[in-house]
Amino acid sequence: MSWDHRVPPSAPLALEALMRCRQLVDLLTSGRNRASSCQDDHVRQDIEALIAYLEGRRDKLDAELQEAVQADV
Repeated sequence: MSWDHRVPPSAPLALEALMRCRQLVDLLTSGRNRASSCQDDHVRQDIEALIAYLEGRRDKLDAELQEAVQADV
């Protein structure tokens, strides 16, 4: 039996989603660190709003990635 070396059609999209997800995780980590050390309540609220937005984007990318993987199964 031979191994099929063809790349699934969704592989480039899945890789891009993984890379974007990784970037979002890095941004979330930075934002959380900033929020925890921020002394100004208004600035902290802005950072927390940004964190909530980034979490939503991360979740959307996770869903896109899941769909791409399921499409190739």
